[in-house]
Amino acid sequence: MRTCSSCFLWASLILIGPILAQDTVILEVAPTSQTERDVVYMRSIGIEISTSALRDYLEPDQTRDDFSLQVRRLVAGLGAGSVAERDRAFAELLAMGPAVFDALSERPHPSTEVRLRLRNLRRVIARRGSGKPAAVRLLVDLEGARCRDFLFSLLSSSHDAIVHQAVLEALELLGMPDARTCAAELVGMPPSAQAGLLRSWRRLGMAVLRQLDVYLEADDADVRLEAACLYVARGLRKGLPVLVELLLDVDTRRRLVAEDWLKRFTSTALQCHPYAALDLRQKAVATWQTWLEDGGELLIDAALHPELEDGQSLICDFSNHRILLLDKHDRVIWEKPGISGACHVRWLRNGRLLVAAAWERRAFELDLELGEVWSFTPALSDANDMVGCVERMENGHTMVLLSSKSGTSSVLEVNPEGDELRRLDFDDEIDDCDLLDDGRLLIVGERSATVRIVDWLGNEYWSATTSDPREADLLPNGNVLVADGTARRVVELDKDGKVVWQFSSGLVEPHEADRLSNGNTTICDSEGNRILEIDPDGKKVWEYTLLDHPDDIDRRRDTD
Repeated sequence: MRTCSSCFLWASLILIGPILAQDTVILEVAPTSQTERDVVYMRSIGIEISTSALRDYLEPDQTRDDFSLQVRRLVAGLGAGSVAERDRAFAELLAMGPAVFDALSERPHPSTEVRLRLRNLRRVIARRGSGKPAAVRLLVDLEGARCRDFLFSLLSSSHDAIVHQAVLEALELLGMPDARTCAAELVGMPPSAQAGLLRSWRRLGMAVLRQLDVYLEADDADVRLEAACLYVARGLRKGLPVLVELLLDVDTRRRLVAEDWLKRFTSTALQCHPYAALDLRQKAVATWQTWLEDGGELLIDAALHPELEDGQSLICDFSNHRILLLDKHDRVIWEKPGISGACHVRWLRNGRLLVAAAWERRAFELDLELGEVWSFTPALSDANDMVGCVERMENGHTMVLLSSKSGTSSVLEVNPEGDELRRLDFDDEIDDCDLLDDGRLLIVGERSATVRIVDWLGNEYWSATTSDPREADLLPNGNVLVADGTARRVVELDKDGKVVWQFSSGLVEPHEADRLSNGNTTICDSEGNRILEIDPDGKKVWEYTLLDHPDDIDRRRDTD
């Protein structure tokens, strides 16, 4: 989604419109608007900024009957005796785009030379593919609503998930068509596009649902899942049987999403663990089906974290290598010892915990009853590398921060199977990374003393500097709350980076701060070996001290 306002965008277009109309774009100054950044990026990957070039880039001709035969011929050319021939084959394959890999045999090529060139080809195509969102935005800038038919045709013809997401965002900006047209547009689309379009309609009115019953019975599991989520998001029971059925799906991501929606809109007494053995999941599904047949009551807007009640606190006790849960009377009611360097913990919607263990150099998901049900151990090359924080994404994937005292860091997106899907590298020691609602990242760089908002391509949208930032949160009012470590303070920064609120009384070195819904702020004063809660006036209302370097807290304010 765009970060600039409509007025600012159109003002930018008026200024650079004559440039965009040309086949050659030259920018003499650093790009400031999203449109200018898109222009620079497309130029960097060799794509001209014109209507025809952008359309060709988004929808290349891959319909020839001899496509697979030509791919095989060019792959063989990657191992030719002449370097010029190998480079020429590489360039032709690059021009054919991601469909190249759909036409390849699943078996690895016997030639090491060809395998290495194919691996490099995949990386280059992925980089070119990362320009698809920019191409769609620029096409909308150039053509406006005139390109809507072309965008819908992309949903039908393209099998590229990056294209689907960019098109859906562009259609939302242009104004989605009416419900009847929406339902008609699904016909003929590939399943991934159908699922993406259904996902984008959760915000639409009830009228669209009457058009979509057929998709609850679609052959593709992702389409069935998104149609079911669309129904239950409106509080309708019709989607629940599909979610129950998908608890047995072979795909872990679909099981996670199905369980999440079931628990979000129904009683939490009936649980199914997506990572449990098949026979256990089958028993749970039978229980769910009985519940449905008995007309179980829907609990719309159930609490996201039912296990964490008002007044309780979930704490990472870093140097004591444990996570503990306190009740409202500060008694330890649950504890998980033996976590070396427990530095980050979050309640998941399924009632489990997602944990980052710095010195174990891994992230894992913890069920309070079953124990560890998922883990991810990245491949680390530097002895100083560690896992800094972890967060579950809406698509069921997991964001993992790899930070190093040597001064380089990376943010990864991994799927439930542990495959790395995306990586963003930084020449900085990143202490904290927060995944924002719009998919961007709030990054805290300790070495650069900078807090900034970036996207997965590294484009920067906001930044501010403090003395020693350790952790930051984006607040509902748009300001950013920062734990400013050795400066011995917690500050709230506005959009201009100006301090509009701060607290420093008695702090030794805060490493984390959270703003509660009641306006109070919790602070992990790590070097002070305590956690405290203060009101907006800085008055202490709660404190817990039986800790050694606490690094993270999830606290519910007692409302009694």
